Amino acid sequence: MYLTYVTAIMNLNSTASMSFDWFYLEPFAYAAILYVDINRLLEANQIVYLYATFFGIILIKYFAFMLNVITQLTEYLEINFLTVNGKGAKNVSNNLMGLEKKKKDK
Repeated sequence: MYLTYVTAIMNLNSTASMSFDWFYLEPFAYAAILYVDINRLLEANQIVYLYATFFGIILIKYFAFMLNVITQLTEYLEINFLTVNGKGAKNVSNNLMGLEKKKKDK
């Protein structure tokens, strides 16, 4: 999961011709968890908790990153994710996405 997260950032940076900041603390945290696990410095249930916490943090960071990418792309391309069928569907979806308010502000 971590490699997917970092690869997505690297691809985005290379697409935007930006430099890639390669230093992340997550590999060191994972190495520390492995060290604790291999040397049995904690009980098994505590080590499982460390792995689960590490995975949860990476998962949250990945989903936050993907949400930001998708939100920025859809706003830039003016694509609505949410559409409602029926009378006034465009106005309803614009109100739900907050686009109607943005248009009034312009």
